[in-house]
Amino acid sequence: MSALQRTILVSGLFLIVGTPVSVFAASDCDARARSLEEIYRRILPSKPEKDATQASQSLFILLKQAVSRKRIPGGTISFAEGSGAVNWMGHGTLSKSSSRKVSETTLYDLASLTKVVSTATSIHLLKEQGKIDLAATVSDYLPEFRNTGLGPVPISSLLRHRGGTVDIAVPRTADPGVNRRNYFAELKKKGFSPPLFSTGNFHYTDAAYVLLGEVVERVSGQPINDFAEAQIFGPLGMRHTRFKPGQNSVCSRTIAGTRPCIVHDPIARSFGGVSGNAGLFSTARDLAKFARMILDHGQAEDSSGQRFQFLSQNSVQAMSSDPAHLEHRRGMGFDIDSPFACAPRGRFPQSSFGHTGYTGTSLWIDPSSRRFIVLLTNEVEIGKGPIDAIRWHAGNIVSRYR
Repeated sequence: MSALQRTILVSGLFLIVGTPVSVFAASDCDARARSLEEIYRRILPSKPEKDATQASQSLFILLKQAVSRKRIPGGTISFAEGSGAVNWMGHGTLSKSSSRKVSETTLYDLASLTKVVSTATSIHLLKEQGKIDLAATVSDYLPEFRNTGLGPVPISSLLRHRGGTVDIAVPRTADPGVNRRNYFAELKKKGFSPPLFSTGNFHYTDAAYVLLGEVVERVSGQPINDFAEAQIFGPLGMRHTRFKPGQNSVCSRTIAGTRPCIVHDPIARSFGGVSGNAGLFSTARDLAKFARMILDHGQAEDSSGQRFQFLSQNSVQAMSSDPAHLEHRRGMGFDIDSPFACAPRGRFPQSSFGHTGYTGTSLWIDPSSRRFIVLLTNEVEIGKGPIDAIRWHAGNIVSRYR
């Protein structure tokens, strides 16, 4: 779910209404960082940690304090530098009412991290296979949008949240197929809103990536969960990462009063658990494999230890850079310097990039230091609170150790 949205459930009738809320400008990040620093400053070391071991200790203190203050039920973190060992830590329980401790295999609802890990990566893989042209338009792949405002929007603009999309209210039924049809019918009518959110201007929406997910399915001929499983998670060895975890999976809970492993995002939930904007579940160690592939310019390691080119360097560059240097910079997948980057970036340089998720998740990658950090929590089960302070301190700790 977008950080620019409010979920509105009215007697089960509507899924979501996109309501822009006030955000700070990217240039206000320093002031924002100072305010976030104060929240956990007194319980963390004031000086940079001397190595990864001390950084791990500080991160564990951060998780422990967040749990004891009832900011999160639990959480896991992974981080690494270069080709070094991945450091992992976790603390807390699967939910606020559970006594079961989190572990390395605990699945977290990634929320909008789905956009970059699954959907954007799928788009770039299909581009490399010669099946998608990033300069082509929505109507080139979804012809039913030909006579709508979204029809001429380039795929590249959707990837950067510059396609003029707006989020919409959709009737919800018990049938995922009906919900999908209703969503796209409404999107054709109301999903494009110039001049307020015209093509080329940054406006973060779920609708952009719901559309991209549909493009993946039309072009590949597969549901996006099947395509991502075969083309991304399998090759990268992300064996715990999946849409629609089974009942035997161990998941953190995001919706109080429900069983675990139910996706929090109302669009993905209404679609049966799979969408281009949300629905993916994963672990901190699995996401470390994805982050390391990005750091290694698209190279990964197979099960036998052999290196292979999973994604081209050009695709990684496109996902993580904004050559136009526009305000609220985003790559064709990753956030670089939008208002949402201030917290997870910590003190990493502005050339770093990543993404956040509404449930309390984030991934941040810095090519200059060759470091990354994955933070997974189910903070949303308690209620949206100061997750940005946790994100900021976690990013700061990993960015500063010697």
